[in-house]
Amino acid sequence: MQTIEDKPCYRWQDVPERLFTKTKLKDEYSLKPNDESNPDAFMKSYVHGRWRTYNLYHIDNCKPIKKRITDISNFVLNDETIAGSMYVINKSAKKSRDTKEINYYLRNHSVVQRAKGRSIEIYELKNMVINKLMNEKRIEIIGYHKQLNNHLLLLKIADFTFHTPISEEESKSYSYLGEIGIISASISRKVDIKFNQAVKLLEKYLELKFFRRKKTWKESSINMKNLTIEERKKLIKKASKAINKKYDKAFRMISKN
Repeated sequence: MQTIEDKPCYRWQDVPERLFTKTKLKDEYSLKPNDESNPDAFMKSYVHGRWRTYNLYHIDNCKPIKKRITDISNFVLNDETIAGSMYVINKSAKKSRDTKEINYYLRNHSVVQRAKGRSIEIYELKNMVINKLMNEKRIEIIGYHKQLNNHLLLLKIADFTFHTPISEEESKSYSYLGEIGIISASISRKVDIKFNQAVKLLEKYLELKFFRRKKTWKESSINMKNLTIEERKKLIKKASKAINKKYDKAFRMISKN
């Protein structure tokens, strides 16, 4: 058995009971280390062609994670609040889209799957809200845009606009508004609603609990701490170049028409 900083270092198959990574403590036990900077041991694992080192914490040296209480009591559930909540979750889904793209080229496939699942779940919530608003005739249909081979219905509620996908056949019933490029994930306006509040407000409007998973989806960050600075720069440059090339191709196709 090796040691790091005078502490034991195990291979993953040899890790003793009651020693866990921070991620496993959080996901399976709802615990976090008392002191993250002071691991009880380390684990080495061969991942994606290189050895990586992970901190391990003894379960006895951990404490429960306090559950956050999302307060929406100060919000009135009107068109403006529903629209603002949809805007917040819509931008968050687009951030997950970008996270998925970047991490695909960085070979962080577990992050890709989490980001993909998160964006799908958020869009499902958004579409359920749109369907209910349309049934209640509370949302205005402006027309449709084309985005590459996709047809996107443009909708308006309060002073917010949103897109939802429709078929080519369905698009024939609406006014054509032209072609658009990839919609940015950047927030272009101030909305005083946080993501968790937005989800709760939309769930309240739908009168159901949509996010049923025990684990709340959270935007995953790129983990490259085990790479050298030069390796990080190289991978980020490669990912950015690939993504920009993809977006440039989309805009060129639009400009030709």
